[in-house]
Amino acid sequence: MKCNCSFYISGQEVNLADNSGVDKGGEIVICGLNLVHDNGCTGNDQTINHLVEKRGGRKYPVPVLEHLKCEIQGGRYTTANVQNWLADQGMHHVTLEEATNIRYRIMKNLPIRGWEPKKISAEDMGPMADYIFNSDLATEVTAGGQDSIDKLCLVHKGLASQVKGYDYRITTDSMSRFTGTSWQTGRMRSRLRRHGRFIFIDDSRSGINTSGFCFWNVIVVDQDFRAQVAMGAMTMHASNEAVSWVLSSMISMAPDVEHVIKGLMSDLGESLSFP
Repeated sequence: MKCNCSFYISGQEVNLADNSGVDKGGEIVICGLNLVHDNGCTGNDQTINHLVEKRGGRKYPVPVLEHLKCEIQGGRYTTANVQNWLADQGMHHVTLEEATNIRYRIMKNLPIRGWEPKKISAEDMGPMADYIFNSDLATEVTAGGQDSIDKLCLVHKGLASQVKGYDYRITTDSMSRFTGTSWQTGRMRSRLRRHGRFIFIDDSRSGINTSGFCFWNVIVVDQDFRAQVAMGAMTMHASNEAVSWVLSSMISMAPDVEHVIKGLMSDLGESLSFP
């Protein structure tokens, strides 16, 4: 089990001793053995179980595998993308060999330990999907100029073709430079309709990107007092004008919630009027 223990038992089929290479179903003869454990190995169940677990490979969270399946089989993730994304999910020391193996298995629909495709619940996949949209869209903002807008449109259209109820908005300044984008899935819209009596909006910058833009998350609180994302957005600045645009785009994607929402909470320190 690769623990440098010198314990071994080896044998040979009697009918293969003539070097014919033909398995004639003969008896096995023990031709060598060493019954002493060493190099820290005691041969007990705890040690063996640990080594078997280690040899069995890393166990991946199901939402991670579901995301990789979507991206790999869609032709968007190379081996390097798989390696980098696994590392981003906290799986440290992911080797290129490991990433190659998991990508190949997903491409060929081969089994992966602890994973039964399409068995994950919508509740478990939801938070992972929200993160995925943020991550994928953010990578397109750094190009700048028209290239950024073209790439954002391409990503948005790709998600709209795959995700039920996906909708988005993009805005630019007077020089046609990117200033904001927002997106909402059908699941997010449903949350807003069910729990959107009072909504919360806040931006994130530190630890999110190196390009200065802001992530906005529109949050609602469900019946179990858990925060749920109802819409995502990015703008180049954090301001009341940015919040107003985010909320306006939300209403344009879900007009019926204008009569559902009764209040808004933000930490910008000024009174915000709902669009």
